[in-house]
Amino acid sequence: MDWVNSLNLLSRWILFGVSAYKLRKEKSKGWLFLTLAFLLNALDVDKLLLEPLNLRLMEEATSILSTINSFAVGLLLIAAGVYLSKSEFTIRDAIMLSTLGFTAYIWLFLISTTKLASMFTLKTLFPMLVYGTGHLYVAYVLYQYIIKREPLQALFPFGMAALGLLNLTYPYTATLKWFLPYGFAMGMVFRVIMSIGALRFMMYPLHFPEETALSKIESKPYIFGSYESVRSAYPNIFKENNTILITRRDPRVLRGEVDADEIVFWITRAQEGWIETEPRIYAISPAKIDILVDLINKELQKGYNLVYMDTFEYLVVENGFEASAKFLLSLKDRVLRNDASLIVVMSLDALTQKQKAIIVREFEIIE
Repeated sequence: MDWVNSLNLLSRWILFGVSAYKLRKEKSKGWLFLTLAFLLNALDVDKLLLEPLNLRLMEEATSILSTINSFAVGLLLIAAGVYLSKSEFTIRDAIMLSTLGFTAYIWLFLISTTKLASMFTLKTLFPMLVYGTGHLYVAYVLYQYIIKREPLQALFPFGMAALGLLNLTYPYTATLKWFLPYGFAMGMVFRVIMSIGALRFMMYPLHFPEETALSKIESKPYIFGSYESVRSAYPNIFKENNTILITRRDPRVLRGEVDADEIVFWITRAQEGWIETEPRIYAISPAKIDILVDLINKELQKGYNLVYMDTFEYLVVENGFEASAKFLLSLKDRVLRNDASLIVVMSLDALTQKQKAIIVREFEIIE
């Protein structure tokens, strides 16, 4: 079984290497947490540190240290998933992680008691739940928001999800002596699958806006009455800016109007995920506007300087005015925080006086 051990170790270090590469390129907290999780999974402290020093772990400590490692990796994965999907923590996220961390702390005391120390299934149940759930959550985030949906890249999240499910069964299957070699081999296979997908993902080019001579659009939120009035004020708006578009327009038409490095968030219920690479077109449901804000914020942090939106009326139809206005104001705050500009094309005549007052108070109106 030496080759199984070797492949298992190699795949762990490949995953760490890919994540470290993405961290170096994107400098994202999400990739930092994922890199730390993969590093903990790859390190074999017993063989790398203790054996050369002629030291050996006490048998009683092995179980506790294994539990700590499972908790640490699981919590790091959950934190990575939050940052990769949202780019920042909310109070709710912080409370969730803090609660899990505190519960893990209490669990370590419980499994150190004489009653639970010998109950393998019970004492491994919670750490494996955190560990397996962390893998499943990151797999979902990778597939939903990060990778391009091609067969080889999809192996990354699919392998990770399979590994997470396998680890959820560990408290029971680890008690079956006949299953142990098969379970270990399955874990190796799933990690190799992840590694293949991760390497393909690493080779997929990162997209950052070009440093071009940008047009002088002041960092403000604007409302224009029509697309024509926008082009009248800024004839080469898409050519002279690194633009993020939020639109309902047909992506096939947009290909000829925007540069290859622009990002288009196509608001539709027809499909979801990345559907084009040049320009990058991401289809997203109008019901997921909370997620959309975070996706746009991540791109703004890369250097995009303009957000163009012509879908407000459609969002109102789908979500109601209150939710749509909340999205718009949140988007405006993120745009200004990144020293960028926001242009919204909409008809104020379609709003009530009260609704119009909310919008006019926050935007500069240009008819």
